[in-house]
Amino acid sequence: MKSRQDLSYFFSLLVLSVFSLPVQAQESWERINQSKELLWGADANGGAPYVFFDANDPSRIIGFEVDILEAVGKRLNLKPKVVIVPWDQLVPALLRKDFDLVFNGLEITEDRKGSVDFTIPYYFFSEQITVRKENTKISKFEDLTGRKVGALSASLAQKILEADPKITTIPYPSPVEVYKDLEIGRIEAALQDVPIAAWYIPQNPKLKNVGGPVGEHFTRALSGKILRC
Repeated sequence: MKSRQDLSYFFSLLVLSVFSLPVQAQESWERINQSKELLWGADANGGAPYVFFDANDPSRIIGFEVDILEAVGKRLNLKPKVVIVPWDQLVPALLRKDFDLVFNGLEITEDRKGSVDFTIPYYFFSEQITVRKENTKISKFEDLTGRKVGALSASLAQKILEADPKITTIPYPSPVEVYKDLEIGRIEAALQDVPIAAWYIPQNPKLKNVGGPVGEHFTRALSGKILRC
């Protein structure tokens, strides 16, 4: 966003996308409107820079997605309240009505579109390869063939890796665990979102990011049953 006007336009589109509700969603909207509380699902375990626990105050959850939803809540006169669940349980929990929507960097995929709807994308992203500092054999995606590579479970990175049957894909419940196993050599590389790699790897002297973006122009958007037509 280059200006306050751009930011205002973005929030207007996001709000309209989420709350231009079909008749079937009226019950959800009535509950939200009466309680003035907007329940949203996210995974805060290793979720930086999206949603994560503040190191200075572990009881506080921060991240740029927290900031975005707080701004949307102000526009709608609602109080956002996060419900923490494991990443791979976000969509199942949404379908159980544990919360009203998911706002946690959930990628738009065809299988997910079969059960939930999405807003307009709120940002575009790519994946980043990470290896141990001393590794000189991996510098691009093609170099992952024949190797053990870690990724966040149920993520688009996992799908990208699994599309190549010659790559042994190891799913993990959080990005932090991916990097920990990479450090100690249980896997040879990791494939994670660029923002995640940009956040964690500069803080880790044992690892490095290599190569250019993998899978450019994927989209992330807010999703929820209240969007179903």
